[in-house]
Amino acid sequence: PGPTRPFGLDPGAFREASQTLLLVAPEYTALRTVVLDYFGSIRKDLEDDHVIFQFDESMTCSEGDRAFIEQVGLCLGVDAPRRDAHLLITGERPDLGELF
Repeated sequence: PGPTRPFGLDPGAFREASQTLLLVAPEYTALRTVVLDYFGSIRKDLEDDHVIFQFDESMTCSEGDRAFIEQVGLCLGVDAPRRDAHLLITGERPDLGELF
């Protein structure tokens, strides 16, 4: 194992929002199921502090966001990624955006 645990998304908001979608083809319903199964299987193995981009719960930078940006920043040589995670995510500090 590496120096960190995996990060991932929680499908909760998508699950709730997509329940009432008018899916006009059976393939879309099947695709929704596949997406929810995929993200659900990832989410069950995540610790709560490694769930990222939970903006449906709060517009603030979560502990998971800070830890994720810190890992990415350390790999790419970005200065003070944990402290400035909120600026790096939004692009107010363009260090990450300039690399991609």
